[in-house]
Amino acid sequence: MFGITAKVHIANAIQDDEALMAAPLLEVGKMAAAFVLARAPEGKAARGSFGKYNVSKVEGRNYLVKPGRPQPEENRLARWPNGVSIYPSHGSWKEAQGQTERTFKESLKLWRSLQVKMLSPRKVRVLFTKGRGTGITNARLAAKLNRDIGVSMLDLTRGEMVDIERFVAKAMPARLLDALKYVDMSVKARKKLRSAQNALRKAKLAHGKAKRSLKP
Repeated sequence: MFGITAKVHIANAIQDDEALMAAPLLEVGKMAAAFVLARAPEGKAARGSFGKYNVSKVEGRNYLVKPGRPQPEENRLARWPNGVSIYPSHGSWKEAQGQTERTFKESLKLWRSLQVKMLSPRKVRVLFTKGRGTGITNARLAAKLNRDIGVSMLDLTRGEMVDIERFVAKAMPARLLDALKYVDMSVKARKKLRSAQNALRKAKLAHGKAKRSLKP
């Protein structure tokens, strides 16, 4: 929808050869994200439809509005000498302009933040990331909307799940799943070793500072 494709992120702890081995799992995440982006911006849920949501009820930190943009008196907390107005949140600023409802098709920032993230060779997640510049992160907005509409925007239809199951059956045989177990163990061991090395380095630095402070 709208030419949006979910971005892909692979955790730094995963090496290139390990990511290559786990590529079919990453493809599952990309398929799931593509299914969502093909219908959810149109308000089509896995079951039923999303409808609209009330932007004034989406909380966030204070929202600053520069000169040249609408600055209604309603809901405004203060106005600085440089012409910047402060509102309790982005939603309250929109509400003051009479813009209380928003369709999911209008939420392009939200959909563009969708990411497929490989957390480990055996774990991939599809999630919303980054801030919105409105005092609320995309992940927090998505969680709030999920509660309001009573269904996750990332849920898949039964047909979409069947397509993924067929792909998994073809591209991820048992021997690959077994191999990924050992790859995952290797990644976890490397992360633990790195954490131990960082802790040792910090301890040495602290010890060195303590010795210098004891010198007459």
